[in-house]
Amino acid sequence: MIRWLKRLFKRQQLADTPPAPEPLFAPGDLVLIYDPYVLDGLDAHEVDAPEFAVVERVIYVQNLGVFAYKLEGRDDYYNEAWLYPAHYGTKTIALNRSFEEVIDGLLDEYNDYKRLVDEFGDEEYRARLAEIEAELIMLTGGK
Repeated sequence: MIRWLKRLFKRQQLADTPPAPEPLFAPGDLVLIYDPYVLDGLDAHEVDAPEFAVVERVIYVQNLGVFAYKLEGRDDYYNEAWLYPAHYGTKTIALNRSFEEVIDGLLDEYNDYKRLVDEFGDEEYRARLAEIEAELIMLTGGK
């Protein structure tokens, strides 16, 4: 009778234990890094540009009860509260393009922004024009 009660009690304990937690992200997932404290109550224009990263490794921190994620190219582990799934991916997609295609694309963008600066004179357009010019100089070696 005592053995039976012990087995019953043991089964009850096993039934009461919660299931093992599952991580939100797996290695290879694209995630968006954001500050959850900043996003609460701020307008969208006050938030920094999003950072995309790929999950490299996942560990469960037992004493804290959270998953920590190591991201590619970073040394620190991130709490999953600071990561958000990147459902739509990054804004741009890197394609294998030739050097000439890259330069042509930058020159087209440069000409578009040059026209916008000439017509409207906004500082935002001037800043982007300077960025494109710096990128062209870097790629062509100042030629």
